[in-house]
Amino acid sequence: MRFVPIGCLCVGVLGRWLFLAPIGYLNAPRSMGKSLIHDPRRAPLVRRTFEGYATGRYTKNCSRKRGVGASLIAVERPFTSQAIGMLLCNQLYAGIVDVPEYGVRNKRGDFEPLISEELFYRVQAILSRRAPSTAPRQRAHPDFAARLRSLRIANLAGAP
Repeated sequence: MRFVPIGCLCVGVLGRWLFLAPIGYLNAPRSMGKSLIHDPRRAPLVRRTFEGYATGRYTKNCSRKRGVGASLIAVERPFTSQAIGMLLCNQLYAGIVDVPEYGVRNKRGDFEPLISEELFYRVQAILSRRAPSTAPRQRAHPDFAARLRSLRIANLAGAP
């Protein structure tokens, strides 16, 4: 059992991805010399999701409806906004292998990244609210103003 983590560490240091490929990638055969290759059907959708979110005009819900989530509804299962958030935070799409459980931190992968590092970090800045976003913010409840008005009218009328 001791050889498995050491083998994973050695391969991880070389930048190989050892696990199941995330959406947008396919696990490559060993003979190719790469660990991941682009999925011709899903890679453009993942790229479009990152590019759309990086503009600051879309929220995770909009990305779910327009990008990866919209096309995967018919193919597999619908994507939630939480799943889109996890996708947008995955460094693997920028070609960075980061598996702290095996001691691999920010290692350049042996595969072609789907997006540039610049695009990835722009999306991270928007997610952490360090960069401005022009996406419309939705209130907690759509008819919040109507409820507030009715509460104020009732209060002015002297109702308890």
